[in-house]
Amino acid sequence: WPGSDYETYDRLFASGLGGAISWGNTESIREVSAHAGRHQVKFIEHGPKLGFVVVERPGEKEAKELAQALALDIVPWEQYACLSPRLIFYLEGDVSLEAFAKMMAERLERVTQELPNPPMDYQRASTVTANREYYLSTLEFQGKGSVYHSSDTSWTVVYGHTPPVKTDLNCTQGRF
Repeated sequence: WPGSDYETYDRLFASGLGGAISWGNTESIREVSAHAGRHQVKFIEHGPKLGFVVVERPGEKEAKELAQALALDIVPWEQYACLSPRLIFYLEGDVSLEAFAKMMAERLERVTQELPNPPMDYQRASTVTANREYYLSTLEFQGKGSVYHSSDTSWTVVYGHTPPVKTDLNCTQGRF
């Protein structure tokens, strides 16, 4: 059921649950917690999760295989599932970070052709465009990284040589 269906939550929590376990974004946790509190149901929260991958010094063949596998992990879940990678930490080996980012862009383009994006509303498309512009100005124009992206808002690959900060983490969903 849709998470915004408060009547369903109220019926569920009023039915005598012994407890509830929830994970998701902060707003979802807050809503479920409120229902649990109103009905005096024990509540265990796990909060939002962040899937990430560490790629360590791959050779050329392995890097291509990893880029394909990662694209297939990212696309079906739009990076909203806990284990769908939102960040890739890359330790350079035979393949540079820039080359791997380009491989990711190529693979995301191919996989997106096979598994197109779900419809994107105007607000989300505007957010993707604004985020791209932010990374272009803070990374690419300053020589600290690059931004590769589809001709529309289907996917974006950002790479940089500095560790991500919280605002970076909030951008990484929906093939971004």
